[in-house]
Amino acid sequence: MKNKKLRGILYLCAVLVLFALGMFIWMKTAKVIEEKTFTVNGQQEMTFEYNTKMELPKVLRVRFDGKLDCDAILVIKENREGNSVRFRRSFPLKAGELKDYDFQTTWTHPGMIIELRSKDCEVNNVKIYIEVEG
Repeated sequence: MKNKKLRGILYLCAVLVLFALGMFIWMKTAKVIEEKTFTVNGQQEMTFEYNTKMELPKVLRVRFDGKLDCDAILVIKENREGNSVRFRRSFPLKAGELKDYDFQTTWTHPGMIIELRSKDCEVNNVKIYIEVEG
C-alpha cells in the first residue's frame, strides 16, 4: 500500500515540475509584437507620432517597402520632454529599392516620433513598418 501511494505522489510531483518548467520556458520565449505601418507620399519631410500599448518595450524593428529617388534619413526619438538626443535612433537610407533595409535596435519608451527627411527630392509611395516587441 505504501509503495503505490509513494509512486502516486512521485508521479504527481514529476508532472507538476514538468508543468512549471514548461510554463517558465514558454514565458521566456513568448513575445508580444505590436505593428504599425506609415506611408509617405509626395513629401520631402514627414513626421508621425506613435504610442505603443506596451509600458516597457524592448526591441524596435524598422522595415521599408518602396523606392527612393535620393538619399534620406529616418529618425526615431522619444516623444516625452527631456533629453531627446539621448533617446534617438537615426537610420540612413540610400537611393534605390528599400526592401533590403531592416533595422533592429533596443527601445524602452512607449511613445515615439518618427521623421523621414530627404533634402533633394520628394518621397513617393514609401511604406515604413514599425514593429515593437515587449
